[in-house]
Amino acid sequence: MAIIEQRLAEMGLQLPEPLKVRDGLKLPFAWVRVRGTRAYISGHVACNPDGTLAKPLGKVGAEVSPEQGYASARLVALAHLASLKRALGDLDRVTAWLRVFAMVNVAPGFNETPLVTNGYSDLILELYGPDVGAHARSSIGMAIPLNAPVNCEAEVEIDGKSPVRVRSEPSRSTWRKGGVAGRKGLLHDLHRARSSLFRPDPRSHLPINAAAESCRRLDLRRSPRWAQACPAGIPGRCRSRGPEAAGVGSLLRCLRR
Repeated sequence: MAIIEQRLAEMGLQLPEPLKVRDGLKLPFAWVRVRGTRAYISGHVACNPDGTLAKPLGKVGAEVSPEQGYASARLVALAHLASLKRALGDLDRVTAWLRVFAMVNVAPGFNETPLVTNGYSDLILELYGPDVGAHARSSIGMAIPLNAPVNCEAEVEIDGKSPVRVRSEPSRSTWRKGGVAGRKGLLHDLHRARSSLFRPDPRSHLPINAAAESCRRLDLRRSPRWAQACPAGIPGRCRSRGPEAAGVGSLLRCLRR
C-alpha cells in the first residue's frame, strides 16, 4: 500500500467518491488538470464517502459553527486527495503542496476564516509532513456554491512520471530463454532503483522495492546470474544509501553482458 494511503487508513479516513450533483447541473471542467510537474485542483466542497454533499450546509457564524466549518474543510481536503488519486494513480507522487485558495461561506460579521480553513491545512500537514505538505494559503469569505460552508482549490507539484508498476513477466523459464519482455522490464526497474539511490527523496525506496519485486518474480535470487551479480540481494525495503548502490549497479552490469 502507498505511504499516504496507509496513513489515511491508520487515521480511519476514507477517500470519497466524486461529487454527485442534481440532474441538470453540468460541471464542464476537470477536477484535476495535470500539466508537466503541476497538478491544478479545482474547487471542491465537502462530501460524504458516497459522493453526496456533506452537511451541515449554510454560513459559518450562523447555521454552521466554526468547529463544524473546520470539519468541513477537512472533508474538502479528503475530496482533493480523492480527485488526485483518480488523476495520478498514486498520492505518493505529490512532491510538494504549493498553494491552497480557501473560500468560506461566512455570515455577516464573521471574519475568522483561518480558524475554519485550518481544517484543510492540518490534514495535509498530518499526512505529508512539513517538508512536502507546507503550502501558501489564502482564506477569504464569500458566497459558496451549493450553500456549502467551505470551498477550496489547490496546486501541487508532482514527480512528472508514471507511478512505479511492478511487471508480472513469466518467471524463470522466460528469463533463461532470453525473454525480451522480462529482461526489459527488469532493466527498467533496476535503472529507476539505481537513480533513486542518489535522490534526496523520502520515498526513493519505492523504485528499489519495485526492482526487488521484479527480481523475485523472475526468480533471479535462485539463479547463478543473480548470485554472481549481487550476493547480498536488493533488500525488500531500503532507505539507506549504502551497499544497495553497489548491488544494483553490479546486477545491471551483469545483465548487460
